[in-house]
Amino acid sequence: MQRLFVFDFDGTLVDSHAVIDLAFQHVFTKFGLNVDAYSLETVRALHPKRIMHDLVGEDRGDEAFSLLAEFSSQHTHLVQPYTGVPALLEFIKARKHALAIWTGRDTDSAERILRTLNLHDLFSMVVGGCRVPRNKPEPDGLHLISTTLQIHPSQFVVIGDHPHDIQGAKAVGARSIGVNWGEHPYATATQEMQPDHFFDSVPALQQWIQTL
Repeated sequence: MQRLFVFDFDGTLVDSHAVIDLAFQHVFTKFGLNVDAYSLETVRALHPKRIMHDLVGEDRGDEAFSLLAEFSSQHTHLVQPYTGVPALLEFIKARKHALAIWTGRDTDSAERILRTLNLHDLFSMVVGGCRVPRNKPEPDGLHLISTTLQIHPSQFVVIGDHPHDIQGAKAVGARSIGVNWGEHPYATATQEMQPDHFFDSVPALQQWIQTL
């Protein structure tokens, strides 16, 4: 049975948290803001542009988002896939399954990074937070993927490192996989969402996929 593996991006496929932090701090410095990590965590369910508008004001939100996107674009080379991820994706494709990405970041920057890493062509669809009315944990992105690719969510395997990924998967009746090979501070919270499975390494996930 063919399945659609829907991956989160940052913290799941690629190690980008340091670059993301640098990008936000770059914007905050330009605008004279001091926003801690907790504050960002509380607004991450918003559209990326909405985050900027809320933090710097409606009149300069677009300017701040453009600055964030420009910095991220200039530092794309610093984002790398986690060890074993490219081989994992090739393994999934070789087994005749499909791949998609559901990410809270904007679609353009995700696709730019994928092209830099020569991974873009493996994916049937990339849905970022700006392509849907509501960002994660709301399942709008998963519904868009389902409608566009004509694959029912019951055939999805949603894989992510954050509770929002698991929450969205459960909302559409998809199988949910929590991962923690990036050693993120919210791993416990992700496990508490009770995903169908939870893996601490890429090889462990690949071994499980082999049983499908």
